[in-house]
Amino acid sequence: MVLSHQSGLGFFPGMPIDRFSVRELVTQAVKDGLQSEPGERWRYSNWGLDIAVAIAEQVGGKPWEILLQERILDPLGMKTATFWPKEDDAPGAVLATAYVMDTNRVDYLKPVKTVNMRHPYDDPHRYAEGGGGLFMSTRDYMKFCKMLLDGGKTPDGKTILNDASMKILLTKQTPDCEK
Repeated sequence: MVLSHQSGLGFFPGMPIDRFSVRELVTQAVKDGLQSEPGERWRYSNWGLDIAVAIAEQVGGKPWEILLQERILDPLGMKTATFWPKEDDAPGAVLATAYVMDTNRVDYLKPVKTVNMRHPYDDPHRYAEGGGGLFMSTRDYMKFCKMLLDGGKTPDGKTILNDASMKILLTKQTPDCEK
């Protein structure tokens, strides 16, 4: 439920999101409490993503960014993927434009000039965030997408996501929206 935004947890209001450690975020989520009963409704919750990262760190015995690097990024050869991009690594690279819904028009997205992270992005004091902040080239992102299309396997057949995980990933987890 924490990954499908049905945990009952709210949305972390503190920005930028990368100024807090996973432990700090989970502690604050617990203090904030539930906004609804788990499974009762869908509500976007970055708290849920932070709790999922905390669980992964506890089970994996390593920080999120290391688990991600060792278990997904390195096996897929995603060499540009990082939480701390340096401008020298990608001269002329452009950060994708982020969009938000225009509050005056339901069918219209408007670009936002900033993302909810601290600058400069290569600041070593920024925390790796579970719900965002992983930078990479389009080519590397396509390697990740290809792995999903190939049933959780790398091009050389190594398993990144097993069959059970792929089945869960491909199963609808959220209720139908009310109209």
